[in-house]
Amino acid sequence: MKQKKTGSFSIRGLKGFRRMANGKIECQKSINGKRYWSSFDKELDAYHWKKNFHPLLNPNPARNPVSHRNGGALRLRGQHFGQEESNGRNYEVTFGEVWELYLTSHLATKEIHTQYNNKRTAKNFYGPLMAMRMADINRFSVSNLIAEKKAEVLRCPLKSSHRYNFNNELKKLSTLLNCYSKNFDEHFRNPVCDLHRNQGFIRAKKPVRKKMSSTELIRFLEAIREVPHGEFWADLAETQLFLSARIGEIGGLQWDMVNFAEGTIEISKVAVYIKKRFYALKDYTKNGENRVLNMNQRLQEILSRRFLEKDISDGFVFHINGMPPSKQRIDQAYNKAFKLAGLPYRGTHCLRHTMANLVRGHLSLEHAKALGGWKSSKVVELIYTDAPTKLKQESVDCIENVLRLERLKKVF
Repeated sequence: MKQKKTGSFSIRGLKGFRRMANGKIECQKSINGKRYWSSFDKELDAYHWKKNFHPLLNPNPARNPVSHRNGGALRLRGQHFGQEESNGRNYEVTFGEVWELYLTSHLATKEIHTQYNNKRTAKNFYGPLMAMRMADINRFSVSNLIAEKKAEVLRCPLKSSHRYNFNNELKKLSTLLNCYSKNFDEHFRNPVCDLHRNQGFIRAKKPVRKKMSSTELIRFLEAIREVPHGEFWADLAETQLFLSARIGEIGGLQWDMVNFAEGTIEISKVAVYIKKRFYALKDYTKNGENRVLNMNQRLQEILSRRFLEKDISDGFVFHINGMPPSKQRIDQAYNKAFKLAGLPYRGTHCLRHTMANLVRGHLSLEHAKALGGWKSSKVVELIYTDAPTKLKQESVDCIENVLRLERLKKVF
């Protein structure tokens, strides 16, 4: 049997291998100025180690025994992504340092609720990444993060019952990494991809109905008067409905925004809720534009009555002990009314959907857009409303008439 020569050689174009006198293959790898060695009996094992070894992310790479024919390589796509290469040019900064900078410079300019949600994501999701260098963050490390967090959720029935996927967390992580790449290291590649969204899938989210018919709406408005302090909640619900407002806009509604002489209401201040409690009052709406709406007769009746009954010191139109009611109490009143009416709805935002849908059905898409203060007709068309029933009826009636005429032609 012919003995193989000793000395340096390459495997599949990859250099850095040396055959020892005892027949073993020694390979070396340099990562961030440090050298690592290992020895193997087989060339493929040595080649795989050199391609995939990393002291932090993959210290013991095992060669995949599954052949390409049965799809084994496809299942591991994204797991071995050239880990011998660092991601970007910054080899010192850690993810935790980037997060702190992102929090103080970027998120500081965003909405209070956006800041709160990102901080909560950092606390519950980013933990395993905090000590890692940015140069070491790749698809493999994000996959490990998803696997770890998914296992935590599946071990806890309470968490898994409220969790559908990790798309929201991945979206926030992707935004942070894009910000880092754009502003600090243009060679850094954002590794978050569809693979991770698929890995984070837990269960399908059922479609939620949010648009009531006019009949269902009347049942809801009658039922909400039956809950404790029913008149207060009914007034709040009808005001939200006729203004096609977000619940924060109703919580932030103050008497100096109501003009009885001109019959108008200005939507300009919004109650901010954190953990369903009133947290702050901000001086602008979600899209940054104030809107002035005309009161109909029903709004005139509600607000006039409440104005006559209010104390001199009352600033908010709807308040409990001088402050806007908590989101939790509003949800409880609405949900109890839905239950009493036998309706499959929950929460406050369905009134905004309902009003937009009814306005579009009886008037037009532009009417619905103007009332709700949306900047884009597409949002109203695709998310908040359905195609008007009148148009659907006209469509089927038209085709019925066409077919009737065709049949008459055959008779005559």
